[in-house]
This record gives sequence, C-alpha cells and structure tokens, in this order.
Amino acid sequence: ASRLLGTGMSFLTLKLVSALEAIALIPLMFVLGRELVDRDTGYFAAALLALSWWHTTLGRLALRIALTPLVFTLLLIALLRGIRTGSRRAWVWAGIWMGVGVYAYQALRITPLVAVAAVLIAAAKPTIRAFRAAPEEEYEQQQRAWQITSRQIINLALAGLIALAFFIPMLRVWHDFPADLWNRVINRTTSSEVAITAPALQVFVKNTLDALRMFNIQGDAAWISALPGAPMLDLVTGSLFVLGLAAWLVRLRERKDPADGFLLAAGLVMLLPSALAIAFPIENPSATRASGTIPIVFVLAAWPLALIWQRWRAVMGRITGTVLSAALIGVLLAAIALLNFQTYFVGYAQSYRHAALNPGEVARDVRAIIGEDSSLDGVWLEGWPYWHDYRAIGIEAGDITFSNALIDTNALISMLDYEPQRFSIRPLVFIVHPEDDVALKILSDHFPQGEAQYHISETPGRDFILFVVYS
Repeated sequence: ASRLLGTGMSFLTLKLVSALEAIALIPLMFVLGRELVDRDTGYFAAALLALSWWHTTLGRLALRIALTPLVFTLLLIALLRGIRTGSRRAWVWAGIWMGVGVYAYQALRITPLVAVAAVLIAAAKPTIRAFRAAPEEEYEQQQRAWQITSRQIINLALAGLIALAFFIPMLRVWHDFPADLWNRVINRTTSSEVAITAPALQVFVKNTLDALRMFNIQGDAAWISALPGAPMLDLVTGSLFVLGLAAWLVRLRERKDPADGFLLAAGLVMLLPSALAIAFPIENPSATRASGTIPIVFVLAAWPLALIWQRWRAVMGRITGTVLSAALIGVLLAAIALLNFQTYFVGYAQSYRHAALNPGEVARDVRAIIGEDSSLDGVWLEGWPYWHDYRAIGIEAGDITFSNALIDTNALISMLDYEPQRFSIRPLVFIVHPEDDVALKILSDHFPQGEAQYHISETPGRDFILFVVYS
C-alpha cells in the first residue's frame, strides 16, 4: 500500500488501509443481507453500517480491528450458503476465511466455533424430524438426516483442513514462541496476570449480560475505541435492532430455516471474545473484541426498514406506498446520520483528545524547527512517566525508525557524559515534559546557549517544552 498509494511507510498509509478495509465492508453488507433475506435488506444494512459511528471509529483507528467484521462477514456468507445448500465450494471458502482470520484480529480465532455451530444447526432440523417421523417414514427420514449430517461433517472437516493449511506459518510461531500467540487471550480469561476476584462462571454470566447490553444501554468504557459508556447503536438504529430481533424470532419460528437460527448463534459466539475477559471484567463490553457482531446487528436492524418498504407498498399501492415509506425511511436515516455524527465527530472526538496524547503536535513543531526533510538524528525525547511514546512521535514526524529516547534524567546525564558526539547535530531538539525541571536544569547547564520553548497544545493538559540548541 505504501508503494501503490505513494505515501510511504507512514501513519497516513496505515489509516488509508484501515479506512479502505472499513469501506469494503459496506458492499459486503449488501451481499449478506441479500443472502439472508433479500436485496432490500441488503441495501438498508449497507446504509446503516455506512452511517454507524461504531463502524466509523473502528475504520479510522488504523488498527487491524477493522478486519474483524470484514473477514467475518465473508465467513458468514460462506457458512450461510453451506448450511442451506451443503455446497462444498461454500465450505472451502469458509475454510479460507477462517485461515485468513488467524492473521487479523484475535477475535477471529474463535470462528471455528462458529463453523461447528453451523454444522450442529444444519444437522438439527433433519435429525429432529427423523425422531418425530411416523413409523412408515422413519427410515426415509433417518437416511435423509444421516446424509445431511455426514455431508456437513465432511464439509466441516474439509474447511478445517484448509484453515489449518493457512495456519501453518502461525503454527511455527506458536512452536517457537509458545507464550506469545495466546498470551492476550490467556491473560484475559485466567488468573495468570491478575487474580480473578469472583467465581469464573459468575463473572462470565455477568460479562455476557453486559455484552448484550452494549448495543442499546451501555457500551465500551475505553476512550480509544468508543465514546465511554455510550451504547454502540444510536437511539433509532438501536430501536430498529430490537424490532428486527423480535421479528427475526418470529421468522425463525415460522420458517424454521437453519440459517436463521445460525445467525443468532453466530452472534452469541462472536460476543465471547468480549465476555471471556473474566480476569478483566472492566474491559467488557468491548467495541473491538465484539466487532464480529457488527454484520449480524446491522442486518437485523435493517430488516424492519425492508419490511416497511415492502409492506407499505403492498398495502397502500405502489405510488402511495413508495412515497410514504421512502419519506419515513428518509427521516429515520437522516436522524441516524445526525445522531452518529454527533456521537463520533463531537462526543468521541472531545473524549479522545482529552484522553490521548498529542504526538502529532509535537512532531509538527519539531519539524518546524529542524525542517521538513531533515533527519531526526538530532531530536531526543526525554522520558516522563505515562508520557509520550518515541515511536509515535517518529511516525508522525515521518521516520518510522526513530528511537532517540532517554528513559530519565540519569540516562540523559550518562549520554551527555559518555556519548557527547550524539549531540553535535544542529539544531538539537530535546522534547521535555513541562514539569521536568531537573531535565531542563541539566540541559541549561550543559547547553547554556540553548532555549527552552514552551508549546501550548490545542488540548488542555498536553503542553510540552522543546529545548532547542541552534549553535
């Protein structure tokens, strides 16, 4: 991407790729909605997703999290076709997407459970029918149940084999670094890092209930990926989701389509990466770990809109029904757009600025001193507890290899005494915390010609000092 877009190995490239991944999900939502219900549901699902502040946030974080709903939607489409038709080609694609998911966000490592659920649900209907069959139909129904079940089990095994083939490079990593691959998962689900303060089952049940509440009542508390505490769905979309879920349960009862039941089961499985934070329940619900539920949630929220569009036109007539349903849906979508705009570009933006550091401002002001094309060899970050990460400043300043960081004043003194040649570049710039009087005193004594420039940040509490030596 850095070569194709001409943006180099930069934060901008990372953001562009993440945004493109998020945009790619929009047409896939149409495909998913069409696969589950019809084209209208697909169009409305794509529209709701495109307006969602949750999806926008994940797409603009520039993290691999944006791949979770994207890859999972592809897997969902394949599994839905596999359930309904028994198509081996569909299951091959399911295996491919499970394998690809291993290299995306960790939440996708739970997708084999989704595939197992698909087989169980696909086999449940013919099996139950065989048990309930009349004596004269019992043999025929048993044969049919066995054919469907055996075929789906073989399909699952084939998909697993394909996924395993994709997993082999990661298997080597697991072999060479056994503690690393599952470190995050183990730390969150067991007491390996912190003690679990209540019975694990009790915590899990509460976590699951909290995760289910994230859509309409109380969402993620982490400022980096959400407006803390805000539901992941706005009021209108959340209401549509509740209506859609209720209607889906009726649909499930009336149609008895295994794919309908599978959709709900898949949603519950994809909540597990969030709900399983048993050792860190404060991290649940998580907008990132539960992002695999996004395609399911927005399809369910879109279905009531499709029903309004279709039923009103059928009952009121083509012209009147079209005008009135379009007007209502237009008002709803406009309200959704306004609510999500306020949540993301106002509420979330303010929350993020007050919680996050400002390496971009630091890098911008450093570049104003040394020049846009100059090396960062003469730039140093003086460490301070819970302050800037030198890598972020380097990336923002256009040098991904930047590593001139001094842990504390002892490191500064040692470097000045034993490696003075490292500070021969001019202009020389030290990035110093405003409260680090000791470092400023050391620098002023060593470089009496230096100048401490106080830079006021756009965000209160994020000011910084640049100690500059010009000659």
